[in-house]
Amino acid sequence: MRDATTVTPQAFALFNGEFAQSRALALAALLERQSTTLRGRIARAFQLVVSRAPTADEGKACEAHVTRMTTHHQQHPPQPTSLPTAVRRKMVEEMTGQEFEWDEELDGMKNYQRDLMPWEVGPPTRALADLCLVLFNSNEFLYVR
Repeated sequence: MRDATTVTPQAFALFNGEFAQSRALALAALLERQSTTLRGRIARAFQLVVSRAPTADEGKACEAHVTRMTTHHQQHPPQPTSLPTAVRRKMVEEMTGQEFEWDEELDGMKNYQRDLMPWEVGPPTRALADLCLVLFNSNEFLYVR
Protein backbone atom coordinates (compact mmCIF):
# COMPACT_ATOMS: atom_id res chain seq x y z
CA MET A 1 0.00 0.00 0.00
CA ARG A 2 1.24 3.48 -0.75
CA ASP A 3 0.28 6.85 0.61
CA ALA A 4 -1.80 9.04 -1.66
CA THR A 5 0.36 12.10 -2.20
CA THR A 6 0.18 14.64 -4.96
CA VAL A 7 2.57 17.55 -5.24
CA THR A 8 1.45 20.90 -6.61
CA PRO A 9 3.37 20.74 -9.94
CA GLN A 10 1.85 17.31 -10.60
CA ALA A 11 -1.67 18.65 -10.08
CA PHE A 12 -1.00 21.68 -12.29
CA ALA A 13 0.46 19.50 -15.04
CA LEU A 14 -2.48 17.11 -15.02
CA PHE A 15 -5.08 19.87 -15.07
CA ASN A 16 -3.37 22.50 -17.20
CA GLY A 17 -0.88 20.50 -19.24
CA GLU A 18 -1.15 20.24 -22.99
CA PHE A 19 -0.98 16.43 -22.89
CA ALA A 20 -3.93 16.10 -20.49
CA GLN A 21 -5.91 18.70 -22.44
CA SER A 22 -5.36 16.91 -25.76
CA ARG A 23 -6.26 13.53 -24.25
CA ALA A 24 -9.48 15.03 -22.85
CA LEU A 25 -10.35 16.48 -26.26
CA ALA A 26 -9.65 13.14 -27.95
CA LEU A 27 -11.89 11.37 -25.43
CA ALA A 28 -14.66 13.93 -25.98
CA ALA A 29 -14.52 13.33 -29.74
CA LEU A 30 -14.71 9.56 -29.13
CA LEU A 31 -17.71 10.00 -26.82
CA GLU A 32 -19.51 12.01 -29.49
CA ARG A 33 -18.99 9.18 -31.98
CA GLN A 34 -20.23 6.58 -29.49
CA SER A 35 -23.37 8.31 -28.20
CA THR A 36 -25.86 10.81 -29.58
CA THR A 37 -27.10 12.24 -26.25
CA LEU A 38 -25.32 14.23 -23.57
CA ARG A 39 -26.54 11.81 -20.89
CA GLY A 40 -25.17 8.88 -22.88
CA ARG A 41 -21.84 10.63 -23.41
CA ILE A 42 -21.50 11.36 -19.70
CA ALA A 43 -22.33 7.77 -18.79
CA ARG A 44 -19.76 6.50 -21.30
CA ALA A 45 -17.13 8.93 -20.01
CA PHE A 46 -17.60 7.63 -16.48
CA GLN A 47 -17.42 4.05 -17.72
CA LEU A 48 -14.19 4.64 -19.63
CA VAL A 49 -12.46 6.81 -17.03
CA VAL A 50 -13.54 5.41 -13.64
CA SER A 51 -15.13 2.09 -14.68
CA ARG A 52 -18.58 2.77 -13.29
CA ALA A 53 -21.79 4.60 -14.05
CA PRO A 54 -22.33 8.09 -12.65
CA THR A 55 -24.68 8.46 -9.70
CA ALA A 56 -27.88 10.42 -10.34
CA ASP A 57 -26.41 13.48 -8.63
CA GLU A 58 -23.14 13.19 -10.57
CA GLY A 59 -25.05 12.88 -13.83
CA LYS A 60 -27.09 16.02 -13.11
CA ALA A 61 -24.01 17.98 -12.03
CA CYS A 62 -22.11 16.88 -15.13
CA GLU A 63 -24.97 17.83 -17.46
CA ALA A 64 -25.20 21.26 -15.84
CA HIS A 65 -21.42 21.70 -16.09
CA VAL A 66 -21.30 20.75 -19.78
CA THR A 67 -24.23 23.06 -20.53
CA ARG A 68 -22.51 25.99 -18.74
CA MET A 69 -19.20 25.27 -20.45
CA THR A 70 -20.85 25.04 -23.88
CA THR A 71 -22.15 28.58 -23.38
CA HIS A 72 -18.69 29.69 -22.22
CA HIS A 73 -17.01 28.13 -25.26
CA GLN A 74 -19.54 29.73 -27.61
CA GLN A 75 -18.54 33.12 -26.20
CA HIS A 76 -14.79 32.40 -26.16
CA PRO A 77 -13.71 30.60 -29.33
CA PRO A 78 -10.09 29.38 -29.35
CA GLN A 79 -7.64 30.95 -31.75
CA PRO A 80 -5.69 28.62 -34.06
CA THR A 81 -1.95 28.45 -33.57
CA SER A 82 0.59 27.13 -36.02
CA LEU A 83 3.64 25.07 -35.23
CA PRO A 84 7.08 26.46 -35.99
CA THR A 85 8.91 25.19 -39.07
CA ALA A 86 12.19 26.91 -38.19
CA VAL A 87 13.99 28.23 -35.13
CA ARG A 88 16.38 31.14 -34.80
CA ARG A 89 19.74 29.99 -33.37
CA LYS A 90 22.37 32.19 -31.79
CA MET A 91 25.97 31.29 -31.00
CA VAL A 92 29.28 32.90 -30.14
CA GLU A 93 32.16 32.19 -32.53
CA GLU A 94 34.85 30.38 -30.56
CA MET A 95 37.91 32.15 -31.94
CA THR A 96 36.62 35.73 -32.28
CA GLY A 97 33.93 35.90 -29.60
CA GLN A 98 31.49 37.44 -32.08
CA GLU A 99 27.84 36.45 -31.99
CA PHE A 100 26.15 35.15 -35.10
CA GLU A 101 22.64 33.91 -35.85
CA TRP A 102 21.01 31.60 -38.35
CA ASP A 103 17.63 30.01 -39.03
CA GLU A 104 17.48 26.25 -38.64
CA GLU A 105 14.75 24.41 -40.52
CA LEU A 106 12.83 21.88 -38.44
CA ASP A 107 12.59 19.06 -40.96
CA GLY A 108 10.63 16.88 -38.55
CA MET A 109 7.77 19.38 -38.60
CA LYS A 110 7.11 19.10 -42.34
CA ASN A 111 4.95 15.97 -42.05
CA TYR A 112 4.01 16.23 -38.37
CA GLN A 113 0.40 15.28 -37.61
CA ARG A 114 -1.05 17.17 -34.67
CA ASP A 115 -3.61 15.84 -32.25
CA LEU A 116 -7.16 17.13 -32.57
CA MET A 117 -7.06 20.81 -31.65
CA PRO A 118 -9.73 22.90 -29.86
CA TRP A 119 -10.35 25.16 -32.88
CA GLU A 120 -11.14 22.07 -34.99
CA VAL A 121 -14.22 21.17 -32.94
CA GLY A 122 -17.31 23.02 -31.79
CA PRO A 123 -18.21 24.40 -28.36
CA PRO A 124 -20.13 21.26 -27.25
CA THR A 125 -17.06 19.09 -27.87
CA ARG A 126 -14.80 21.47 -25.99
CA ALA A 127 -17.29 21.55 -23.11
CA LEU A 128 -17.38 17.75 -23.00
CA ALA A 129 -13.56 17.76 -23.02
CA ASP A 130 -13.67 19.98 -19.93
CA LEU A 131 -15.73 17.32 -18.18
CA CYS A 132 -13.29 14.61 -19.29
CA LEU A 133 -10.43 16.66 -17.84
CA VAL A 134 -12.26 16.91 -14.53
CA LEU A 135 -12.71 13.13 -14.51
CA PHE A 136 -9.00 12.66 -15.28
CA ASN A 137 -8.25 14.75 -12.21
CA SER A 138 -10.60 12.92 -9.87
CA ASN A 139 -9.13 10.92 -6.99
CA GLU A 140 -11.01 7.91 -8.33
CA PHE A 141 -8.98 8.07 -11.54
CA LEU A 142 -5.65 9.06 -9.98
CA TYR A 143 -5.41 6.54 -7.16
CA VAL A 144 -5.83 2.77 -7.05
CA ARG A 145 -7.81 1.69 -4.02
